[in-house]
Amino acid sequence: MSSAEKFLNHYRTDLESLLKLPSHDISNLLSRYLVRKKISKSYKNQILSALKHVCEMNDVILNWKKLKKLIKSEKTDNEANGRGRVILMKKYKRY
Repeated sequence: MSSAEKFLNHYRTDLESLLKLPSHDISNLLSRYLVRKKISKSYKNQILSALKHVCEMNDVILNWKKLKKLIKSEKTDNEANGRGRVILMKKYKRY
């Protein structure tokens, strides 16, 4: 299943219905999906790239720079927990 299909399944819609929505609604759906998903930044970039390709091929114009910035400012739980574990490991390191 591709990234675009996962996005469509999340909102229980199909591509034709999504493309009929106004661009600001599509942008809101994308931003909500990317911010709420607890996945890595690289996977979010992959999702955004797939959906950007679909939208551009169907002449849907969105503010991709703005959507991309949402990914860069978002920290997922996995990344935060990983940093915490490293700090704890250094603090309680056995000699």
